[in-house]
Amino acid sequence: VTLPVGAEVAESRPRSASMALGFDDEAGARAEVVYRQNVVANKAVELESGVRVDRLRQLAYADIHLAPDENGNYDSFGVLALNSDINGLGVRRYALGAIRKKTFRPEDLNSRVEYETRLGGRLANEHTTIDGVESYSANTLTSTFEILRRDVNDKYDPREGNLVALGTGLGTELGGNNVFGRLTLRGQYWWSLSKADVLTVRGEVGKLWSRDVTRVPDDFAFRTGGARTIRGYRYLGLGRKVGDAILGDSTMAVASVEGIHYFDERFGGALFFDVGNVAPKFSEMKLASAIGVGARVKTPAGPLNLDLASALRDNNVRLHFSLGIAF
Repeated sequence: VTLPVGAEVAESRPRSASMALGFDDEAGARAEVVYRQNVVANKAVELESGVRVDRLRQLAYADIHLAPDENGNYDSFGVLALNSDINGLGVRRYALGAIRKKTFRPEDLNSRVEYETRLGGRLANEHTTIDGVESYSANTLTSTFEILRRDVNDKYDPREGNLVALGTGLGTELGGNNVFGRLTLRGQYWWSLSKADVLTVRGEVGKLWSRDVTRVPDDFAFRTGGARTIRGYRYLGLGRKVGDAILGDSTMAVASVEGIHYFDERFGGALFFDVGNVAPKFSEMKLASAIGVGARVKTPAGPLNLDLASALRDNNVRLHFSLGIAF
């Protein structure tokens, strides 16, 4: 028996540009411009370049994305320039990096489990300024690996399921004697108590090993606090106090429990409790906690999150909010 087969192919545009605007309590107004080109030098590779600017960070990058290989690996490499100043820690970084990503599923077609792996390497020149203390420059070589397991009903709006991710990192200061490594574990679980009620619990722990924790890249050492970690405290405001700056430390632990009630498909309210901190050792950690209420609104411009949190350790009340606009 011969059956007819119809196929319709749509070719994407060879070039495109997009812009995004947003606003939140941490970085204030932010803007990003991204340019993409699907064919470079007559090769089937994608060029992606962009500029992202807000009060805390200014970033420019250019990446080349290769076509996937026969094993489903997506390889990319590129350059980056970053300038940031967060709680007295200033970082100016110029880097060359490469990433290999892969997404795969079990053989069971009825399973919703999905795995993601991400292997990266980076060569960077960094100039670090610590307010009131010192500044220094260093060349570093780092590698990272993360494996993530996701089992949720909806990847972008989960209401039931779980997510677990294990990450590792290893690096060295070129021309110096500082060698460092880190290990992180994070997870989140969602329970759908009813059609309108969701309970979620999340947690993360991390450990850094280093000869000199001060000369470790800022994205290897641990700081916490802010809208997506421990609400009620300044963004990355929980860390090691050095001079007038807040630096990263060697251990980190964060946990949160949140209940959300959806009044309809667009509006919801939340109650939450966050706890955690960073410290030189887990045994020396003094936990900082917060309780609060929040509002959840789905808008055409993206999700709007409003959280009013009371920091129990500092007796401060802080409003966290974020809105993304893309066009």
